[in-house]
Amino acid sequence: MAAPRLSDLSAKRVGLIDDSTVNAHELLEAIASVLTGHHGVCEVRDHRKPSASRPAKAEVIAAGCDFTIVGVGD
Repeated sequence: MAAPRLSDLSAKRVGLIDDSTVNAHELLEAIASVLTGHHGVCEVRDHRKPSASRPAKAEVIAAGCDFTIVGVGD
């Protein structure tokens, strides 16, 4: 089941998960800049997975955030 869609990103906390592929970190930095600068996101929490082939742990995905984005590079 999908999570309910957020109506507004203002004052929300985002979790960014870097999947350890080339350029994932740079992509997530650019996304974080747009989210904070143009959409009012108040907090960004970063996490880097040890490898792209391993799933992120459930506690990392939830991590007190209102929504989470996984960055895939290459």
